[in-house]
Amino acid sequence: MIYLGIDISLKSIGWVVTHDERLIKAGLIKNPKDQTTGSHLSRISDHIGYLISRYNVEMVIIEDLFIQFVQVGKSLYQIHGVVKNIVTMEPGKIKPGLNAAATGVELVDLGSTTEKFNAVYATNLYGTSEKASALIVGGNARTGAVDSTGTGTGNSVAVRDSSGNLNAVLFQGTATSARYADLAEKYTTDQEYPVGTAMAVGGEAEAKAAKASNMCIGVISAEPAYLMNSDCDGQAIGLKGRVPVRVKGTVTKGQPVYAWEDGVCSTIASTALVGIALESSEDESEKLIECVLKV
Repeated sequence: MIYLGIDISLKSIGWVVTHDERLIKAGLIKNPKDQTTGSHLSRISDHIGYLISRYNVEMVIIEDLFIQFVQVGKSLYQIHGVVKNIVTMEPGKIKPGLNAAATGVELVDLGSTTEKFNAVYATNLYGTSEKASALIVGGNARTGAVDSTGTGTGNSVAVRDSSGNLNAVLFQGTATSARYADLAEKYTTDQEYPVGTAMAVGGEAEAKAAKASNMCIGVISAEPAYLMNSDCDGQAIGLKGRVPVRVKGTVTKGQPVYAWEDGVCSTIASTALVGIALESSEDESEKLIECVLKV
């Protein structure tokens, strides 16, 4: 093996090249007194670079420091903690060295956009990554997946779609807010009823359209904030909260509304209280009125 031994000093550097135990060449690098520290370092590094190339040096020995050179590594050479093509090599670590002026650490890149390493293996990598092919979760690699509404790809990381929506089969946890307004549960109905229909227990299924003599259990909901038994058959019936209610006749905000006939409500009092109107209307025909449920 060909060695380059260096005795460090900014004013002058002694060097020796050996092949195993045989002396090949020795010399001295002297720096003029009137040059700056940066100029000294540049002169020293250029000279050492020349020696490495001239004698095909395989290892550089600098005081207590050993640098093993391979094809790319031959451009790395240290001058008392200062490196040109900057890397500081210490026992058990490689780190950025000082800049040419020896005033601070030099920021360096590992590879480039056109000159890339094929693969880098490590136990831990610390810092900021611009992209990754997978995310490690519980020791397993998980890739991202954009799923359609109500679906989810197993063993993947849920990713927002182009509209900013996040879809999955099941979310488990605590929600602090909801987009919509009522709590609903699914019940089978003897026919498909329109939104706002007041419902009561009975008929050929679990629920039917309510009338004045019934006890109303809720109102067909359009978009419940929370839907219980969502996988069951039937329609979502709002039990609590605010929902649009089918009302016939005039109504005043704050007035109670009652189930009257075929699931349509009225302000005429009966035992089938549905809720309290949150808006007024002079329209005598059937319409949807926003109500807070009181079933």
